Amino acid sequence: MSLLSAAERFAAMDRSSVAFDPKRCLHSSDRFAECDACFRICPVEAIHPGKPPALETEKCTHCLACLPVCPPGAFRAQEFLSALLNCITRCEGSAIELLCGHNPHTDRAVNPQATGLLVHDCLAGIGAGGYAALAALGLEEVTLRLDACPACPWGSLKSAIETQVEQARLLLAPWQKEGMIRTATEAGAPSANPILDVNNPPLTRRDLIRLAARQGQVAAARALDLQTVPGTKQPGHDRLRLLGALKHLHEPSSSCDPHLAGGNFALVSISEACTICGACARACPTSAINLDLKQEQQTFLLDFTPSLCIGCEMCIHVCEPGAVTVSHDPPFSAVFGSPAPVTLLQGFFARCETCKAVYPARDGTHLCPVCEYRLKNPFGSRLPSSFRKVTPQQGGERTK
Repeated sequence: MSLLSAAERFAAMDRSSVAFDPKRCLHSSDRFAECDACFRICPVEAIHPGKPPALETEKCTHCLACLPVCPPGAFRAQEFLSALLNCITRCEGSAIELLCGHNPHTDRAVNPQATGLLVHDCLAGIGAGGYAALAALGLEEVTLRLDACPACPWGSLKSAIETQVEQARLLLAPWQKEGMIRTATEAGAPSANPILDVNNPPLTRRDLIRLAARQGQVAAARALDLQTVPGTKQPGHDRLRLLGALKHLHEPSSSCDPHLAGGNFALVSISEACTICGACARACPTSAINLDLKQEQQTFLLDFTPSLCIGCEMCIHVCEPGAVTVSHDPPFSAVFGSPAPVTLLQGFFARCETCKAVYPARDGTHLCPVCEYRLKNPFGSRLPSSFRKVTPQQGGERTK
């Protein structure tokens, strides 16, 4: 065995395995959750459906495709994207060509002028937020080499990569950067330029001088290397990285306002039927919905941060009066136009004479909706409309 082969094997052994945090999974807090992104994308069926799903670590091949697709970020691993962002700060030019670790054609190039970068995991681990981060670092051309996908054990992820690219193009359209990402299904022509390993890029004296002159880019790369924090209510890795990238991009250069259907983006609205019970805010896994009660003024404010919403509809499932509506086809401007929360409902509140719970103040009653219902229906019960009768044979699934 050559020293190079031995080094590659040790590098592969050093990579940490993918870990799954079931507490962050939507299925752990919502029995009506329908998310299947992780086990649908896994190319080796190492993730098994369930509530929550189960990860068979021995079967996992570390493609990392589950990381960007999980809306609440329940999967964690040593990401190659961190190394990629760091490596770009050492590269000359504004064009790169990305190859996965299974691509054997490292002696070829689609664009000889681009810097070839080799990542050891699948390109499906980048995500739309990752491409936005590359744009924020000033890249003008990113070519994804998919020529090895047909013979790759991760070949089924080719469509996932293409979907991520299309979503990234939508997100970058307001900056007229949708053309910066392209895919290549041919290996290209022979090239004498070396391919850089993002995990171990060379560092010369010239690189040190270049890094000193690019302190702004280096700082941006570190800021874009975002991770979910255990125990917090946050969106997943890809959304956090996208939010960080958009902060580093200048103001949109066009009036383009694409709709973001199919990317876990959504807008929430609340009707006057809301009882300000706070169930939606407590259930929201990303803190996109917030209920603020000001005790002295006896006012309430229910607000919503669109950029944090992952469209899980958990708020709908827990809302007893059915006051929540979710739109899954929001325009870009409505989601990312302003970082300030949107007011869903506000007004004055009162306290129930019986249970002391707060409710929207209105004339003619001194009881909250629940106590008012119990007064009229002493043997009845109030449940959200999503809660249907469940039989043991259905295993917790909703009846039709």
